[in-house]
Amino acid sequence: MRVDRSQVKPALILGVLLAAFGAAAVYPMLRRQHATNDRIAQSHTALGIDRASSQNINVVAVRVAKLEALARSSPREVPEDVELAALLSNLTAQIETLELRDAFISHGEAKRDARYMIHPIQLRFSSTFAGAYSFLRHVESMRRLVRFKRVLMTLERGPTTTVGVLRVEIDLDAFSAPAEAARS
Repeated sequence: MRVDRSQVKPALILGVLLAAFGAAAVYPMLRRQHATNDRIAQSHTALGIDRASSQNINVVAVRVAKLEALARSSPREVPEDVELAALLSNLTAQIETLELRDAFISHGEAKRDARYMIHPIQLRFSSTFAGAYSFLRHVESMRRLVRFKRVLMTLERGPTTTVGVLRVEIDLDAFSAPAEAARS
């Protein structure tokens, strides 16, 4: 097969067009791909992730097991639903003991999760900082597991307010085991 002189010019034009296409379309795409791979490698280095081994998964599994054991050995408990009244009575008694003023306690509808129930409770009262602090310490030291969602203390202002009196608003969640989970 012989190449004719009239075929050389179209072949060169085709070669130049292919090179231009490669330079205009393929090369930038390859550069972006390499830049992305470099950023991924830098992120793995920054996070301390070793892609070659599964030791990280084993380390995390050991840490999770330790945390689960710590949670099981915690003195906090997640009681059954029927103890919500006891918790509210305990909070009311503590409010009366500390002589907190303008106290208001309410609880919302329980929310069901896979392994427990969440009982939202709202508390509002007026007190000095010492009284509010004592109340918060009491709630935190209870055996029952509770989570503070919001604690807001604002200085009461007005013509009849005493100096140093705070208006305290507390939103917390109390946890309990669902009835069917408690039986099993």
